[in-house]
Amino acid sequence: MIRSKVLSRAVTVSTLLCLLGYIGSTGFALANSTGGAVIDVAVDAAPGGKELDMPSSTNQLNKSLRIVTPEKVKPLVESGIYAADNDSIGILQNPIEALADFPTNRRHEIDWVKALNAGLIAPRANIDGTEVMESLDLDVLMEQTAGMPFVTFPHLAHTKWLSCDNCHNEIFEPIKNGNPITMGKILKGEYCGRCHDRVAFSLFVCEKCHNTAQ
Repeated sequence: MIRSKVLSRAVTVSTLLCLLGYIGSTGFALANSTGGAVIDVAVDAAPGGKELDMPSSTNQLNKSLRIVTPEKVKPLVESGIYAADNDSIGILQNPIEALADFPTNRRHEIDWVKALNAGLIAPRANIDGTEVMESLDLDVLMEQTAGMPFVTFPHLAHTKWLSCDNCHNEIFEPIKNGNPITMGKILKGEYCGRCHDRVAFSLFVCEKCHNTAQ
């Protein structure tokens, strides 16, 4: 795999407001720690089966989440990406087979970090594998999370996949309090939302990010 620039609910009242972007912004503070095919998944429903209303600031958000789950990946010949009549398609690994034993989270989305740590995948720094991935073991504690637990962001889990210039400085300014992040912005595809809900785990596995007690 090649590094490439990515372009692309314990619910209390305050927690829900924070999740939907009404309140709360996130700044950065360094912690002392030295961690094929795409399918549509519906947004979680609120208790009682009603869909959660989004705030007006996110009315333009497409509520379909583009997250990979193994059982819904199409065979190569049905993907619409490859020419089904090309004899060479037979030498490509079918994604259904490739993803069959990958670990998943509670929403049955592929847990790419667990897959990486288990040696199921090995990202390359370049196509021929002659360059070395440069990882950074540095956590960032994000404390302005309203009623939610703090977020400890692990550079290590991200830099095993991506070079620094994927995020800095176009998406994140690497300075304390330099990034006015809200869940509303993330849900619209800004900040963390550039990858999450697209190629990484969904935004509704809250505990993956809100992982540190206040």
